[in-house]
Amino acid sequence: MLGEALASLLAQTYGDWEALIVDDGSTDHTAEVVASLADARIRYLYQNHGERSAARNRGLTEALGDYIAFLDDDDLYEAHALESEICFLDDHAEIDVICGGTRVVDAEGRKELVVRPWETRPPPTILNIALGLVQFPMCSVMFRRTALSRLDHWFDPALNLAEDADFFARLAIGGCRFAWLPRVVSTYRIIHTDRSLHVLLDFGRGYRAMLDKLFARPDLPAEVRARRKEAYIRLRLSCACTAYAYGAVNLAQRELLQAVILEPDLQSPLLLDIFRASVLRTARHHWAVEDAHEYVEYVLAHLPGALKPWQYLGQELLAEMRVTATAPEP
Repeated sequence: MLGEALASLLAQTYGDWEALIVDDGSTDHTAEVVASLADARIRYLYQNHGERSAARNRGLTEALGDYIAFLDDDDLYEAHALESEICFLDDHAEIDVICGGTRVVDAEGRKELVVRPWETRPPPTILNIALGLVQFPMCSVMFRRTALSRLDHWFDPALNLAEDADFFARLAIGGCRFAWLPRVVSTYRIIHTDRSLHVLLDFGRGYRAMLDKLFARPDLPAEVRARRKEAYIRLRLSCACTAYAYGAVNLAQRELLQAVILEPDLQSPLLLDIFRASVLRTARHHWAVEDAHEYVEYVLAHLPGALKPWQYLGQELLAEMRVTATAPEP
């Protein structure tokens, strides 16, 4: 898959780039694939296996360019990606970090979901990062190299699957300004669908550790600190809804009950609003959901006993799905 990723890089309409291929102790033919391209813009760097954060930090240490982007070996760039990102940053000197849209596909390219955050997500601020309302797929991000000077460390190896959220949260706290680039720039390929549940478990642990680190900061803005409980509730409910998408009912119920521990009032507007939003977002935008209406019904039919009273939300959620489905195209 590395060959395909590099082919998408070589096809860029913008040609003044350098690519650092960080081989994190692989046992495949990475070196041979890179050597076969014989392109002076591509540099091969080998290191002993140190996981994703170590590889990214090595790349940052070696990078020479003014702008930095990441492309994992199983992802692809649109041909215009670098040109679109660089032009946007050149035209918006006040912006430090941008994120474009992402096409999500499975290994065979059969399922496709196009994520356009400028249409479906709120502004990329530190508050919305902390609340998990915005995400930044690494293959759709570009930032100014000068932004790194705002950090005392880069990607944190201790945060498995949440090191990117931690990285961007700290950039935001450091004063970096973010913006959505209103164009799809990359394709994110979900390769190991059989491991999705294990990834979800790791993500939940990693993201909770990221939130613990974030809320321990003495310089965290007051408006963010005031929403601490909400951030953890949103994480638990998001993980629960994703677990339902994978058919992992026991995990989903456990995550729901953890959210209720944080907010025991089952009729709390905060809890109910986040639950509604999480169910609808997963139904509409998660690649594993084949039929949004069936998903909503499945969730409500498999609530833990303590949350059976929430089944009354079914008609409301399905009505919202119907309104969305019949709304005219803008």
